[in-house]
Amino acid sequence: MDIRAGRGRWRHLNATAAHLWHHLAAGTSPRAVALTCLLQLVSGAVTAFGLYATTSALTPLLAAGPTAERVRDALPALIVTAAAACARSVVAALTVATTARIGPRVDGMAETRYLEATTKAPLACYDDPAWSDQSEAASRAAKDVHLMVEAFTAVTTALLCIVAAAGIMTHLHPALLPLMLLAVVPRGWAAVRAARAAYFADRHTLADRRGTDKWYVCTFIADRPVRSVKAKIRTLTHRTSQQDLAVVLVSLNQVAHGWANYFRHAVAKRTFSNLDNLVWWRVIRLLQERHHRNWTDVRRRLSPTGRWRPISAGEIELRKISAIPATRYRYRGNTIPTPWTPATT
Repeated sequence: MDIRAGRGRWRHLNATAAHLWHHLAAGTSPRAVALTCLLQLVSGAVTAFGLYATTSALTPLLAAGPTAERVRDALPALIVTAAAACARSVVAALTVATTARIGPRVDGMAETRYLEATTKAPLACYDDPAWSDQSEAASRAAKDVHLMVEAFTAVTTALLCIVAAAGIMTHLHPALLPLMLLAVVPRGWAAVRAARAAYFADRHTLADRRGTDKWYVCTFIADRPVRSVKAKIRTLTHRTSQQDLAVVLVSLNQVAHGWANYFRHAVAKRTFSNLDNLVWWRVIRLLQERHHRNWTDVRRRLSPTGRWRPISAGEIELRKISAIPATRYRYRGNTIPTPWTPATT
């Protein structure tokens, strides 16, 4: 089963690479793609030539005899090795420059195709969470296609260098080839597993990032509305008030929650929490003054088990203002009315 899954992944990888080069890279800049392929082949050939020159230089250097003679015998091979290293650096620089020319064009084509596909989708699709996640993944992929081109170029160059090194190792001694594979294969397997883990982690967090790149209007409550609602709360909870507790709680819930619902689109969670504390303490002091109770009596009544219960009168409870969820108003332009002003035509 694992072998079949591995073959399926390799076929999918080959198909993705072929689509990337044939439909995107080759469609944007065929000459740059051809030059990149040529430079990769040259890089592999230069690597093989440099390794062969290195082995040719090591043979006289490790032989018996005077040091001066050994260096003199190895000097041509050392010059060739240095020239191969310089040539490889030049080829690598040319490859980076050519890939940099392909990247922006590929990103532009991928972004255009993504926009064409999304504009043709029905509006109902935007309300589907699964479709939104796929659209977000496609959008991120369209912006990072140049990274795929660079990664594919680097992997291809590395494979060609490994093939060149394998040929030189086999030429020196057949037993060196398994040793080289033993050193290379585990690192390649670990790199593939790490890349797959990063991919699945990114896919798993798509739903968590949904809506995080949108603009929202963040407003703050002015001091005057806060002072106004505090004055109403103090009026309803005056210590000398003789109103029934149930009537007081109903009035407080109506005033406080009506005010909080009006400002639920603002950045007001801390304000809601402060109002909760004000209301709670005002009601507690009202009860202490009315029933001549101290703090120990209040604590014994409202916290018999160590956990505070809400203040209540029969079936009516004092509701928390902070329980009202704050909903950010999404910015859609100046033509959209604010959440507090009714739309007019």
